[in-house]
Amino acid sequence: MLDETLNTECEAFEFTRRFGENNLVILSTSASHIRRAVFWFKEYKQNVIPAPANYLYRSEYKSFIDEWGPSQSKYQMVDFFMDEIVGLILGKISRSFN
Repeated sequence: MLDETLNTECEAFEFTRRFGENNLVILSTSASHIRRAVFWFKEYKQNVIPAPANYLYRSEYKSFIDEWGPSQSKYQMVDFFMDEIVGLILGKISRSFN
């Protein structure tokens, strides 16, 4: 919707500014981001149907050492997970002051 998206809250705000409140919105984003996206669209009074996509999955089983040992992909998953959790917590905290 926006040419340059700053964050999910800006997307939800702009959608509500353009189309008003209480719209039925099918919200499609990555499965790991859907929780925060739904939070922001509900905060701006939209009726949300989540449609998660781009699930992370394991393409093959590996040995015990490969499964539990460190790797770049595991670091990236943890980093993305932490971004989402921190973003959701900060969003809830910021809304509690409004």
